[in-house]
Amino acid sequence: EIYLGQTRTVARVGAEGPGALPSRCLPVTRRWLRSKLATSRVARGKKDDDAELESLSPADTRRTLLPLVRGGGGGGGEGRRPAAAAFSTQGGSSSLFRSEPVVLVQLYLQAEVAHAALEELGEAGTLEFRDLNVGATAIQRPYVQQVRVCEAMQQQLRFVSMHLRNAAGSESGSQGGTPAGLSGIRGSGVGGRQISLSELSHELADLAAELKEGDGHEAALSADLAKLHEMGAMLRHGARLISAAPKSTAYSIEPITDFPARGRSCHRLADAFGLPDVEMGALGVGPPGAASSVESGRYGKGSGPSTPTDSLRHRANAADAAAELLRENGDGTSLSGRHLGTVSGLVARHKLPGLERMLFRALRGNLLFRASSVDAPIVCAITGEVTSKAVFVLLVAQGRSRDKAAAVCDALGATRYAFPPDEGERRALLHDVTVRAADVARVLDAMRARRGAALARAGREAPAWRARLLCEKAVAHALNCLHYESSRKCLLGEGWVPVSRLDATRAALRRAGIRAGLHAPPYMHIVDSEASGNGGFGSLGGESAGEKRPSFFAPSALIAPFQAIVDAYGVPRADELNPAPFVAVTFPFFFGLMFGDVGHGLLLIVFALSYILRERSLKKREAQMSEIEQYPWHGRYVMLLMGIFATYAGFLYNDAFGVSFDLFGSAWHPTPHGSRKDPFRTYPFGLDPAWHGSPNQLSFVNSYKMKLSIVFGVAQMTLGIACSFSNALHRRNWVDFWCECVPQMLFLMSIFGYLVFTIFLKWSTDWVAEARRPPSLITLLIKFFMEPGTTPDDGELFSGQARVQLLLAGIAFMTVPWMLVAKPYVKSRQLATKRGYNDDDRGGNTGTRLLDDVSNPGDLLDDQKNEKGDHSGGHDEEEDIVELAVHQIIHTIEFVLGAVSNTASYLRLWALSLAHNQLSVVFWTKVFVEMGLQPCAKKDAGAVVCGVSLVFATTTWCALTVVVLMCMELLSAFLHALRLHWVEFQNKFYKGDGRPFRPFSFQQILADAADSAE
Repeated sequence: EIYLGQTRTVARVGAEGPGALPSRCLPVTRRWLRSKLATSRVARGKKDDDAELESLSPADTRRTLLPLVRGGGGGGGEGRRPAAAAFSTQGGSSSLFRSEPVVLVQLYLQAEVAHAALEELGEAGTLEFRDLNVGATAIQRPYVQQVRVCEAMQQQLRFVSMHLRNAAGSESGSQGGTPAGLSGIRGSGVGGRQISLSELSHELADLAAELKEGDGHEAALSADLAKLHEMGAMLRHGARLISAAPKSTAYSIEPITDFPARGRSCHRLADAFGLPDVEMGALGVGPPGAASSVESGRYGKGSGPSTPTDSLRHRANAADAAAELLRENGDGTSLSGRHLGTVSGLVARHKLPGLERMLFRALRGNLLFRASSVDAPIVCAITGEVTSKAVFVLLVAQGRSRDKAAAVCDALGATRYAFPPDEGERRALLHDVTVRAADVARVLDAMRARRGAALARAGREAPAWRARLLCEKAVAHALNCLHYESSRKCLLGEGWVPVSRLDATRAALRRAGIRAGLHAPPYMHIVDSEASGNGGFGSLGGESAGEKRPSFFAPSALIAPFQAIVDAYGVPRADELNPAPFVAVTFPFFFGLMFGDVGHGLLLIVFALSYILRERSLKKREAQMSEIEQYPWHGRYVMLLMGIFATYAGFLYNDAFGVSFDLFGSAWHPTPHGSRKDPFRTYPFGLDPAWHGSPNQLSFVNSYKMKLSIVFGVAQMTLGIACSFSNALHRRNWVDFWCECVPQMLFLMSIFGYLVFTIFLKWSTDWVAEARRPPSLITLLIKFFMEPGTTPDDGELFSGQARVQLLLAGIAFMTVPWMLVAKPYVKSRQLATKRGYNDDDRGGNTGTRLLDDVSNPGDLLDDQKNEKGDHSGGHDEEEDIVELAVHQIIHTIEFVLGAVSNTASYLRLWALSLAHNQLSVVFWTKVFVEMGLQPCAKKDAGAVVCGVSLVFATTTWCALTVVVLMCMELLSAFLHALRLHWVEFQNKFYKGDGRPFRPFSFQQILADAADSAE
C-alpha cells in the first residue's frame, strides 16, 4: 500500500492482498518511492525520516525519471510537470523591481554520477554553468568524443527526417504508403521505449543504412521500370505507325537480292512504292555512287522543294509508301536490314518539332520520319519526371547517316530503343517487356512497403530521438565545462543558482545520486554571495573571474512583454532597479495620450481581446504562426493596456472618431453675444464639448495638451532620478547618492519642477475674476535664465516670485559644479586613504617606523613588499581617477543639456495627439460627411444616389481609419512611446549592461531547436 499526503509521504510495500506487486517489481518501486521521498523532504525543508524507509533497501535497478529526455513511455500515466512550470511557481524572494539574488555554487560530482546529475539539473533548469576550461580549445575538451558521436547521430537523424518529409509529401500521390504526420518534428510528446545511447546509435545507423541502400535499389528499379514502360509504349505506338502506312496494290514486290545499276529495275522498285527515282536515290537505296536529290541539285527552279517544310510535304506520300519497307514481303524477307536502318524511340512532346527539323538539316532531307504522341504522360527514364512524350520511327540509310541521326536524337534528350522489323519479334518483345514491368513493379511496391513500415516506426520515435540527442549533446557540452580534480578523483563545477531555486537544485542532485545507486549524493557548496560578484571566493573560473552576476526575473504573462521591451534596450544588472514594472504603466499611458480616441481605443481593445480570449487554442498553433502573426500574439496584453489608456485619454479629450460627445451636459450656455460659462458648474470629466467647434478650439486644446505633456514628462524624469536614489541606497553607494542623485534632483526641481508648479498655479487661478491677463509661461522661463530675480510686468503669479526664482536659479547653477567635481574628488580621497598615505604625512616618519619595527624584521619585509606593490599599482589607479573625471564631465554636460532637451522631447505627446485628432476630423468631415451624408441631405437626392454615396463614403472612411489611424498612427505612437522610455526615462538611472540568467535547461534547448527548425 502506498499512502501519499500533502504534508508527508509514507510508503509501505506489502506482498499480500489482491493489490500486491510481483516480486520482480518491488526493487523498481522501492527506488522510485525513495527518490520521491528525498525530493519531498528537500522541497519542504524537513528532516530525513529514515524510520519509515527501513524496509526499503537500495536496488541496483535504475529508474528513469526523465520522460522528456529518455522518451518516457507514452502510456496513460501522468508525466512530470515541465521544468518551466515548476520554475515559475516555486516560492522565493523573486521581485519585479529587482533581480532575485543569484549565488555562485560549486559542485563536487563523482565520475559515475556526473552524467546523471547533469541530466537531472537539465530537467530542473535551475543552474547556469560556468566554463572552467576557458583556455582549452574544442579539441582539447575531455568529452569532445561524446559531442562528435551525438553530432553524427543527429546527421543520421536528419537523413531519416528527410525521408519522413518526402514520404509525408508523397502520401497524396500514387506512390504513398507512409502514415500521415510523419514529417512533424515538434510533437507534443516524446513516446517510445527507453533505450540507451549506444542502442540508439546502432538503431539509427541501421535505419540510415537501410534507407540509403533502399534508395539505391529503388532508383535502379525505378529507372528500369521507366525504361520498360517507354519500350512498351514505343512498341505499341510504333506498330500503329507501321500499320497505318498505305499498302501499294499497283505492283507486286518481289525479293530483291541486290540493287542493279540505275535503270529498269530501279524504276520498277520506285514504281512499286509510288516513288520517283530521285526519292529512292535520296534514301541511299540506289546504286553506289548515285547522288541524292539534295546533293546533286536535281530540283530545278520551281521543280522541287526549296525549304525543309516543302521537302517534308513533298515526301509525305513517299514516306507512307516507304513504310512498306518495314513490312515483310511475301516470302518473309525484309528490305530494312539490307541498306536501310531504323532509329526509333521516345522524345518529349514539346521537343518533337525541333527534332524533326534538326534531323532534316543534319541528313539533308534524306530520311523518312513518322511520329505519334503517347496517350498518357509517362515517367521519363532519364529525368525521372512524369512528362508527355511522343514515339518516333526514323528510316535512314545504314552507316554514317544512321549514326548521325542517333547522335541528333541523343542530343535532344530522346531515349532510343531497338525496333524489330519483324512483327512476330515485336509481339514477343512487347509481351516480354510487359511481364518484366509487372515483376519490377511488384518488387518496387514490396520495397516501398517495407520502407514505409520502417519510416512509420521511425516517425513515431523521431521526436523522442531528436529530443534525446539534443539533450545528450547539451550534457556533453556541460561536461566539457567541468574541471577534473585529480587529487579528489571527482569533477568540479561552478554555476549560478537563484536563491529560491537552491532547494530544487539539491533535490535534483539527490535524485541523481539515487539513480546512480550512491549512498552519498553529489555535494553542492555555496560560495559567499558578496564575493561571487568578484569571481567568488575559491572560484576555479580562471579568466572568468570578475564576471557579472546574471539577472533573474520571473515576470508574469502581463509584465513579460514589457520586460522584453526593457531587455531590448539592455538587460538590468543584478543589483539594478528593473524599469519593467514602471514601463508597464507609463508606456501604455503615454501611448494613450498620443492615440487618445474613444473609438480607436475600443477597436484596439477588441483586437487584443480576440487574441486573449482564444489564448488556449492559439497557443497550440503558435508554432505554425507566421512572423507577422506572432507580433500581435506576443503583444496581446500590451495592446490591451494601450487600448484601455487610449480610451481613457479619448474620454479626457472628449473625442471619438473625431467627433465630440456630451455625456454630462455642457457648462456653457449660448447667449446673444456668444457663449457664457455657468460659474457654479464645471464639466465633470474631460474637456467640455462646447470647446469643439468653437473659434478658439485649436489654440485652447493645443495649450492644454502642451502643458499636460510637460507635466507628465517632468513627472517621469523625476521618477527616473528617484530610481537612481533607490539604486544608490541598495548598493550603499553614498558617493553616488550625494554627488550625483541629490544634485540632479535639485537641478531638475529648481527649473522644471518650478515650471510644473507655475502650470498648476496658472490653471487654478481665475484670471477673469482678477481682471487681468494670464502671464505667458514661456516668457517667464526665459526671464528665469536671462534675468534672474526679475519677473515680467504682466507675469507675476504670486508675491515674492522674483526672490523665489533667484533662489532656484542659484540652486540650479550650484548643482553643476557639484556634479562636476564632487565625485572625482571624493574618489581620489578614498584612493589616497586606501593606499595608506595622504598629503599631510606623505613625507616623513619613515625612520621612526623602521626603528619601531626592527624588532620584527619579518613584518618589516612584509610592509616593504606591500608598499612596493601599492606603488606599482599607483599609476593604474591614477589613470582610473583621470578616466573617472573625464566620464563625470561628460555625464554632467549630458545631464544638464539633456534635462532641457528631454523636457522638450515630451512635447511629442502633444504633437502626435494633435496629428491623430486632426486626421480623425478630416476623415470624418471630408469623407463620411461631405461624400456620404451631404448628398443624401439634398432634396432631389434619390434612394440610389444616397445608397451609393453612403456605401462608398463608409467603405472609404473605414479603410482610411484602419490603414492610416489603426496601423500607421498606432505604429508611430508606439515608437515614440518607446523612445521616451529608452532615452528620456531610462538614461536617468538605468545602465542596462547586465546579462540574463541562462540556465542549463532541456526545455529551453528543445524550444530553441524547434524555433531554429522553423
